[in-house]
Amino acid sequence: MKSCISGEDHVLCLSATIDDDSLKDLMELGLNTRFPNECETWKIRRREIKRHLADALSNRKAEAHAKLEGDLADINVKLREAVTLEVLKAFP
Repeated sequence: MKSCISGEDHVLCLSATIDDDSLKDLMELGLNTRFPNECETWKIRRREIKRHLADALSNRKAEAHAKLEGDLADINVKLREAVTLEVLKAFP
């Protein structure tokens, strides 16, 4: 799959597999002067996507942290019960 940008006798087709850093380099090396509107749109979308990914990662970390805290609380309760039972076995 390719993405094509055109303007004033210029056509540029990019592979869908190009990575973000390479695309950013292409923009900085001259595409922003040849395709200013498309580059500005790309920059805005890139910021939105990065912000969305950062928020999603933050939410996943918070969910994992909450789950681990809940699991730890359950483990503490089970450990206390097990220790209590073992102590009661030793001293009937």
